[in-house]
Amino acid sequence: MLVSPRSSAGATTAARSPACCASPALLRRNRASSASRRGVLLSGAGVFLLPFTFGDEALAAEPSKSKRGLARYIRRKDTTSIDQYRSDVVEAKTQVGGLVELVKNDDYESGRKLLREGTFKTFRNSVRAIVTFRDLNKATPVPIQDVFQPLETIDSLLLANYLLSEKEDEASKGELEETRAKIFDAIDTFQQVTQNLIEI
Repeated sequence: MLVSPRSSAGATTAARSPACCASPALLRRNRASSASRRGVLLSGAGVFLLPFTFGDEALAAEPSKSKRGLARYIRRKDTTSIDQYRSDVVEAKTQVGGLVELVKNDDYESGRKLLREGTFKTFRNSVRAIVTFRDLNKATPVPIQDVFQPLETIDSLLLANYLLSEKEDEASKGELEETRAKIFDAIDTFQQVTQNLIEI
């Protein structure tokens, strides 16, 4: 039986992918769904990248969603007085001084916790503000790293001693004493450099 050209064309059309015959509304919904999935993936990546790329300060500086228009782009002047920043550093000195007793009692876990609460949550900002103030007033420079390095040393040594305290062999006990002495040295260094920092 002969098949007319018109019938052949109809068969070819029927063999095509269903996507070719989808309605415009369905195609629009599919495209919107794909775009939505891409948006979720990209926003999720941003959430995980921001804390490690920019730090907590960048997240804290992000304008709230309630702000609209030009207000979100206006940089407001910091009204915190230098005395408040100095007070934060003095408080940090006191907290670090309290580590001595914790170390003597082998309470290294509490020592590390102490460095992550209270005034240490804003300590970096306070130090930077004072360093900037000193620079503007031509005071003797105090490098920021000189302030933070002792804290990092203290924290790492506290962790080392915490792990050593879990062991009972004589070698570990000897190393524990050596590391404890290094912690005390780092505490003294921190106390000295922060004292220099706040003498404005």
